[in-house]
Amino acid sequence: MGGFDSSWQGIINPLSIALAFLLLGVFASKLLVSRIAKTARLLGHDINERLLILLKQIVLIVALAIGFYWVLDSYFGNSLHFTQIHKAYVSVLIITLTIFGAQALITLIEIYATKMGKTFANSSILVNITRGVVYLLGALTCMSFWGINIAPLLTALGVTGLAVALALQETLSNLFAGINIIASNKIALGDYIRMDDGVEGTVTDISWRSTTILALNNSTTIVPNSKMAAAVVINFFLDDKEMNIPVEVGVAYDSDLEHVERVTLETARESLQNVIGAVSDFEPRVRFVRLGDFSIDIVVILRVSEYIHQYALRHDFIKRLHARYAKEGIVIPFPTRIIHNKTFSS
Repeated sequence: MGGFDSSWQGIINPLSIALAFLLLGVFASKLLVSRIAKTARLLGHDINERLLILLKQIVLIVALAIGFYWVLDSYFGNSLHFTQIHKAYVSVLIITLTIFGAQALITLIEIYATKMGKTFANSSILVNITRGVVYLLGALTCMSFWGINIAPLLTALGVTGLAVALALQETLSNLFAGINIIASNKIALGDYIRMDDGVEGTVTDISWRSTTILALNNSTTIVPNSKMAAAVVINFFLDDKEMNIPVEVGVAYDSDLEHVERVTLETARESLQNVIGAVSDFEPRVRFVRLGDFSIDIVVILRVSEYIHQYALRHDFIKRLHARYAKEGIVIPFPTRIIHNKTFSS
């Protein structure tokens, strides 16, 4: 064809071709994904839904790219400005693929992390680093396509990077500390932790600068990554979320300890069976631990599925135990003091 046809037909025809490729891409993506999902089910595998959506998007982008290139080549191929139009099209395509590629890579990392039972992929530091690296590669590719020599730019970036590193030592310290926290896999998003300075809560994010901790009272603590990496941290979710809960109680010295033990165990089993978050098949334990000043002290060992459920279990158990002790005539003593008053004659 010659130059660009500005008539209605010259406008409608390329739009029709683009629309046809769009519809073809939609149809092909649905057909391909359904075939893959069906084949996987026949083989006894389950494909992640987000992966299927990603495959649909890839097929659709390929179909649109081919369609628009066909339109450009057919209707602008002999145009004096075709070279510029072609470069502009490729540049838009590179930008589109860069944005999609970054999101696709993040999605694949998240799918892999979920499959492996890890949560690090949801942290903003990994998302931002992944997106930044892909965007940088996309920008360099686009500049190289336009004939821009990127070697001096890379050299300048290296020198500038050195200066920035010297000026932002603390920021970079937090960045690498955050990467180290994620790489060590000892603290992950959703873990309930307690630091040696008393800060505790659920880890909700690990960013390039800080770790965000949400406490049970709904307050948020922002901890610099360098401090988090250097702190002594108790992770209540590492390896196993279940944890034992000790509950202390005291009984009077004249109590029948065999009776006390039996009643306490029965009450503990009732709480474990009725409280959400308690480990119902756990066998509670009762241990007499000391002869106190005014009572024989007992520790009752209960178990919850994760840290936050301990409060509901303690609440229920103490209520049940108080009522049961009262019914069984078991006395929970309070502190008493005997005062000897001696009268001295003058």
